[in-house]
Amino acid sequence: MNLSLKMYGTPILREKAVEVTLFNSDLKILADEMFKVMYEARGIGLAAEQIGRKERIFVIDIPPTIIPRKHGIHFIPAFHEGNTQGSEEEVEIIKDLS
Repeated sequence: MNLSLKMYGTPILREKAVEVTLFNSDLKILADEMFKVMYEARGIGLAAEQIGRKERIFVIDIPPTIIPRKHGIHFIPAFHEGNTQGSEEEVEIIKDLS
């Protein structure tokens, strides 16, 4: 994959992301590539929209000097009628997909 950061003003940054429903090796490859782009930019987090993708996924790697280390792939579930709190779900099992 040849992914690059999208800057402020790029239309995809204002589009609604789509829920991830298929957890397979393609998603793992995307997450791995997102980590690469994030590290190259010396960032601590990256959303798929920031690289021109529409999946509702982001990766983080917050150094322990900021807060206790957080590293993972996150999916934000859809907000459903009646669910006013929402939630964030960390999915680490995807790292083990082949």
